[in-house]
Amino acid sequence: MIPQNLLTKRLHMLEKYMLPTLLLLLGGVGCKQAVEAPTDIEEMMNFGFSHFSGDAENLEALSYNLFPFVDDHLEEAETGWQVNSLSVDDLAMAEIEKDSAEDIVGAAASVPYRSTVDQVVTAISWPNKSEVLKNVKEYDILRSDDLECFLSHECTEFEMEVRQVAKASILGDATQVMVFQFRWITREEDGEVFFAMRSLCPNGVDFSTDIAKVIQQYSFALVYPEQEHARRMEAFWVDGKIIGMNVPEDYAVNQAISAMNKSAEEIDEFTESQ
Repeated sequence: MIPQNLLTKRLHMLEKYMLPTLLLLLGGVGCKQAVEAPTDIEEMMNFGFSHFSGDAENLEALSYNLFPFVDDHLEEAETGWQVNSLSVDDLAMAEIEKDSAEDIVGAAASVPYRSTVDQVVTAISWPNKSEVLKNVKEYDILRSDDLECFLSHECTEFEMEVRQVAKASILGDATQVMVFQFRWITREEDGEVFFAMRSLCPNGVDFSTDIAKVIQQYSFALVYPEQEHARRMEAFWVDGKIIGMNVPEDYAVNQAISAMNKSAEEIDEFTESQ
């Protein structure tokens, strides 16, 4: 029989050396590890795009870094950045097969709205998009989840596939089939609800002229409250080129950001007319 004093000593040793290990093991079973989102703007937008369909905690964690970053760099955010580091692995996480991401170029920028988040989302998902955006000529919904359920916040995810024909300035008419994916994300820290959107155009864009070639196109955006209104932070990537021309990347960025601002203004005009 083990003497009482020796038994007590062994129990103390067990507590000292084994309990921390047991707690680590139990912690791994019962708790989730905190998500660590990046802090660099380019990496943040890549992270949001690639982790869009995963656990909602990924986009929530991103918001805690991205929203203050935009606020602290507002002038730069509204001017825009080049974001050219989207990788094959990022695309694979979105179920897009690509051998190389070498020719993908992108732009990221933020635009303010006069509308609320819910009003912006209603406009973005409006079935007759030509009533919202002036450059849209045709807009056919090929398949769709329950939009009413999503807009009422009863459903937190939504997806639809559309065929769109839009005016693209000197490039002529642009015809493309796109998949839009929407999510509502609620932040545990302050209860704030924001909207996340990803668009995928893996089969490219057909132009009515031969000036440009777009092999694939993708975007990722967050629309979140800013006082009584909304703000949008978006990244847009294109795998394509202007045929026979060397177009500077900063020109392409400026054109993309100009389109974002025009879209925001037209969405505000639409919501104010309702």
